[in-house]
Amino acid sequence: LGRMTERLLELLLAIGLPTVIGLFLLADQILVVLYGRRDFISASPALRIMVWNLILVALTTALGQVLLAGHREKTTLRIVAMNILVTVTLGFFLIAHFGVIGAAVATLLTRVTDCIQHCVMVAKLLPRIAVGKLLWKPAVAATAMGLYLTAFSGLPVMLTLLTAPMVYTALLLCLFVWSSGGVHQAKARCQSLWLQVRS
Repeated sequence: LGRMTERLLELLLAIGLPTVIGLFLLADQILVVLYGRRDFISASPALRIMVWNLILVALTTALGQVLLAGHREKTTLRIVAMNILVTVTLGFFLIAHFGVIGAAVATLLTRVTDCIQHCVMVAKLLPRIAVGKLLWKPAVAATAMGLYLTAFSGLPVMLTLLTAPMVYTALLLCLFVWSSGGVHQAKARCQSLWLQVRS
Protein backbone atom coordinates (compact mmCIF):
# COMPACT_ATOMS: atom_id res chain seq x y z
CA LEU A 1 0.00 0.00 0.00
CA GLY A 2 2.86 2.37 0.83
CA ARG A 3 4.65 1.82 -2.48
CA MET A 4 1.48 2.19 -4.53
CA THR A 5 0.55 5.35 -2.60
CA GLU A 6 3.96 6.88 -3.29
CA ARG A 7 3.71 6.10 -7.02
CA LEU A 8 0.18 7.52 -7.19
CA LEU A 9 1.12 10.72 -5.34
CA GLU A 10 4.20 11.17 -7.53
CA LEU A 11 2.08 10.83 -10.67
CA LEU A 12 -0.59 13.24 -9.40
CA LEU A 13 2.03 15.83 -8.46
CA ALA A 14 3.77 15.45 -11.83
CA ILE A 15 0.48 16.13 -13.64
CA GLY A 16 -1.10 18.59 -11.20
CA LEU A 17 1.71 21.07 -10.52
CA PRO A 18 2.36 22.17 -14.13
CA THR A 19 -1.38 22.35 -14.77
CA VAL A 20 -1.91 24.62 -11.78
CA ILE A 21 1.05 26.88 -12.59
CA GLY A 22 0.04 27.10 -16.25
CA LEU A 23 -3.55 28.04 -15.44
CA PHE A 24 -2.40 30.51 -12.78
CA LEU A 25 -0.03 32.36 -15.11
CA LEU A 26 -2.20 32.17 -18.24
CA ALA A 27 -5.60 32.76 -16.64
CA ASP A 28 -6.44 35.85 -18.72
CA GLN A 29 -5.47 34.31 -22.06
CA ILE A 30 -7.18 30.99 -21.34
CA LEU A 31 -10.47 32.69 -20.40
CA VAL A 32 -10.39 34.69 -23.64
CA VAL A 33 -9.62 31.56 -25.71
CA LEU A 34 -12.38 29.54 -24.01
CA TYR A 35 -15.13 32.16 -24.11
CA GLY A 36 -14.04 34.37 -27.00
CA ARG A 37 -14.73 37.62 -25.11
CA ARG A 38 -12.41 39.84 -23.08
CA ASP A 39 -15.24 40.53 -20.61
CA PHE A 40 -14.39 37.24 -18.90
CA ILE A 41 -10.93 38.50 -17.92
CA SER A 42 -12.56 39.96 -14.81
CA ALA A 43 -13.00 36.37 -13.59
CA SER A 44 -9.24 35.71 -13.69
CA PRO A 45 -8.56 36.65 -10.00
CA ALA A 46 -11.11 34.06 -8.86
CA LEU A 47 -9.68 31.50 -11.31
CA ARG A 48 -6.15 32.11 -10.00
CA ILE A 49 -7.37 31.31 -6.49
CA MET A 50 -9.57 28.36 -7.42
CA VAL A 51 -6.97 26.69 -9.64
CA TRP A 52 -4.97 25.53 -6.59
CA ASN A 53 -7.95 23.34 -5.69
CA LEU A 54 -7.05 21.04 -8.59
CA ILE A 55 -3.97 19.61 -6.96
CA LEU A 56 -5.51 19.58 -3.46
CA VAL A 57 -8.57 17.65 -4.67
CA ALA A 58 -6.38 15.16 -6.53
CA LEU A 59 -4.20 14.55 -3.48
CA THR A 60 -7.08 14.24 -1.00
CA THR A 61 -8.94 11.86 -3.32
CA ALA A 62 -5.90 9.59 -3.49
CA LEU A 63 -5.22 9.84 0.24
CA GLY A 64 -8.90 9.21 0.96
CA GLN A 65 -8.66 5.92 -0.89
CA VAL A 66 -5.61 5.03 1.23
CA LEU A 67 -7.62 5.67 4.41
CA LEU A 68 -10.45 3.47 3.14
CA ALA A 69 -7.98 0.74 2.19
CA GLY A 70 -6.59 0.97 5.73
CA HIS A 71 -10.09 0.58 7.23
CA ARG A 72 -10.21 4.17 8.53
CA GLU A 73 -13.83 4.91 7.64
CA LYS A 74 -14.47 6.73 10.93
CA THR A 75 -11.48 8.96 10.27
CA THR A 76 -12.90 9.84 6.85
CA LEU A 77 -16.24 10.70 8.45
CA ARG A 78 -14.54 13.01 10.97
CA ILE A 79 -12.68 14.74 8.14
CA VAL A 80 -15.92 15.30 6.23
CA ALA A 81 -17.59 16.73 9.34
CA MET A 82 -14.68 19.13 9.90
CA ASN A 83 -14.80 20.19 6.25
CA ILE A 84 -18.50 21.02 6.53
CA LEU A 85 -17.85 23.13 9.64
CA VAL A 86 -14.98 25.01 7.96
CA THR A 87 -16.98 25.55 4.76
CA VAL A 88 -20.02 26.97 6.55
CA THR A 89 -17.98 29.17 8.90
CA LEU A 90 -15.65 30.62 6.27
CA GLY A 91 -18.36 30.80 3.63
CA PHE A 92 -20.69 32.99 5.67
CA PHE A 93 -17.94 35.42 6.60
CA LEU A 94 -15.88 35.63 3.40
CA ILE A 95 -18.74 35.61 0.89
CA ALA A 96 -20.60 38.31 2.82
CA HIS A 97 -17.54 40.58 2.84
CA PHE A 98 -15.74 39.77 -0.43
CA GLY A 99 -18.31 38.22 -2.78
CA VAL A 100 -16.97 35.93 -5.49
CA ILE A 101 -13.36 36.31 -4.34
CA GLY A 102 -14.48 35.42 -0.82
CA ALA A 103 -16.19 32.28 -2.13
CA ALA A 104 -13.01 31.28 -3.98
CA VAL A 105 -10.86 31.85 -0.88
CA ALA A 106 -13.32 29.96 1.34
CA THR A 107 -13.27 26.99 -1.04
CA LEU A 108 -9.47 27.01 -1.19
CA LEU A 109 -9.09 27.20 2.60
CA THR A 110 -11.53 24.32 3.01
CA ARG A 111 -9.49 22.25 0.57
CA VAL A 112 -6.28 23.12 2.40
CA THR A 113 -7.87 22.02 5.69
CA ASP A 114 -9.08 18.83 4.02
CA CYS A 115 -5.64 18.07 2.57
CA ILE A 116 -3.84 18.68 5.88
CA GLN A 117 -6.23 16.33 7.69
CA HIS A 118 -5.70 13.62 5.09
CA CYS A 119 -1.92 14.04 5.18
CA VAL A 120 -1.80 13.78 8.98
CA MET A 121 -4.00 10.68 9.06
CA VAL A 122 -2.18 8.92 6.22
CA ALA A 123 1.18 9.74 7.86
CA LYS A 124 -0.01 7.84 10.93
CA LEU A 125 -1.05 4.90 8.78
CA LEU A 126 2.00 4.96 6.46
CA PRO A 127 4.78 6.83 8.30
CA ARG A 128 7.48 6.04 5.73
CA ILE A 129 5.99 8.10 2.90
CA ALA A 130 8.23 11.14 2.29
CA VAL A 131 6.16 13.74 0.43
CA GLY A 132 9.17 16.04 0.02
CA LYS A 133 11.02 13.31 -1.84
CA LEU A 134 8.07 12.93 -4.22
CA LEU A 135 7.50 16.67 -4.61
CA TRP A 136 10.90 18.12 -5.46
CA LYS A 137 11.25 16.95 -9.08
CA PRO A 138 7.80 18.13 -10.24
CA ALA A 139 8.22 21.33 -8.20
CA VAL A 140 11.58 22.21 -9.79
CA ALA A 141 10.35 21.40 -13.32
CA ALA A 142 7.07 23.28 -12.80
CA THR A 143 8.92 26.33 -11.41
CA ALA A 144 11.19 26.34 -14.45
CA MET A 145 8.12 26.09 -16.70
CA GLY A 146 6.62 29.04 -14.82
CA LEU A 147 9.77 31.07 -15.45
CA TYR A 148 9.56 30.12 -19.14
CA LEU A 149 5.94 31.29 -19.29
CA THR A 150 6.85 34.56 -17.60
CA ALA A 151 9.89 35.19 -19.81
CA PHE A 152 8.00 34.45 -23.05
CA SER A 153 4.64 35.92 -22.11
CA GLY A 154 4.47 37.75 -25.44
CA LEU A 155 4.13 34.53 -27.45
CA PRO A 156 0.73 33.64 -28.98
CA VAL A 157 -1.30 31.72 -26.41
CA MET A 158 -1.67 28.57 -28.54
CA LEU A 159 2.10 28.41 -29.10
CA THR A 160 2.63 28.87 -25.37
CA LEU A 161 0.18 26.07 -24.57
CA LEU A 162 2.11 23.78 -26.91
CA THR A 163 5.66 24.63 -25.87
CA ALA A 164 5.27 24.97 -22.08
CA PRO A 165 4.35 21.28 -21.53
CA MET A 166 7.31 20.29 -23.71
CA VAL A 167 9.64 22.37 -21.55
CA TYR A 168 8.20 20.84 -18.39
CA THR A 169 8.37 17.26 -19.68
CA ALA A 170 11.99 17.65 -20.84
CA LEU A 171 13.07 19.10 -17.50
CA LEU A 172 11.19 16.46 -15.50
CA LEU A 173 12.75 13.69 -17.60
CA CYS A 174 16.26 15.13 -17.07
CA LEU A 175 15.67 15.35 -13.31
CA PHE A 176 14.35 11.78 -13.24
CA VAL A 177 17.41 10.44 -15.07
CA TRP A 178 19.78 12.48 -12.90
CA SER A 179 18.15 11.43 -9.61
CA SER A 180 18.13 7.79 -10.73
CA GLY A 181 21.90 7.86 -11.32
CA GLY A 182 21.96 7.72 -15.10
CA VAL A 183 20.08 6.48 -18.15
CA HIS A 184 20.51 2.76 -17.41
CA GLN A 185 19.38 3.11 -13.80
CA ALA A 186 16.38 5.21 -14.89
CA LYS A 187 15.43 2.55 -17.43
CA ALA A 188 15.72 -0.18 -14.78
CA ARG A 189 13.55 1.86 -12.41
CA CYS A 190 10.89 2.33 -15.09
CA GLN A 191 10.88 -1.41 -15.79
CA SER A 192 10.52 -2.12 -12.07
CA LEU A 193 7.60 0.30 -11.79
CA TRP A 194 5.94 -1.26 -14.83
CA LEU A 195 6.26 -4.74 -13.31
CA GLN A 196 4.73 -3.47 -10.07
CA VAL A 197 1.79 -1.96 -11.94
CA ARG A 198 1.20 -5.15 -13.94
CA SER A 199 1.32 -7.34 -10.83
